[in-house]
Amino acid sequence: MLNVRGLCLHRSLRLLAGLAALGAAQVPAGATASRTEVESVRPLLITAAQNGEAHGVLVGPAADAIASQFSSRAPIEVDVRAVADLSTPGCRRLQVETRQANVADRVKAASSAAPAAQLPPKNMLLRYQISFCVDGSFPPAAGKPTVDSGQSRRRSEGGSQ
Repeated sequence: MLNVRGLCLHRSLRLLAGLAALGAAQVPAGATASRTEVESVRPLLITAAQNGEAHGVLVGPAADAIASQFSSRAPIEVDVRAVADLSTPGCRRLQVETRQANVADRVKAASSAAPAAQLPPKNMLLRYQISFCVDGSFPPAAGKPTVDSGQSRRRSEGGSQ
């Protein structure tokens, strides 16, 4: 498993993919002016695919699960922005940034002689990209960024360029 800034990337991505798959509707009560309260990342992905960006704060059972996992009750802020249009109409490549303050560093605590309670909490950021469509689906595998000249694919196939 790959470790990124003290988080197990495999577990974090699996958790976030699960949140996106939940597809819960936006929570209307208590939404702030700049961030919409959401029970999953999916509504933010749809909004960003339509409008180019979306900003939210995760609430509900998913937020409770993350709070328990990382020992922090700080808000879980999610920012999504379009980074490229895809060849499939209505689909875009999106960059998702999820951040939370005061996260317990369990990886460091596991490898340290100091008790976890004595380690200072950290502000954590998880950044990843995902291809997503305005209808809430994932694009077919053929959907590629329109700005891609094909060089990245050739390099990954072992070609020299």
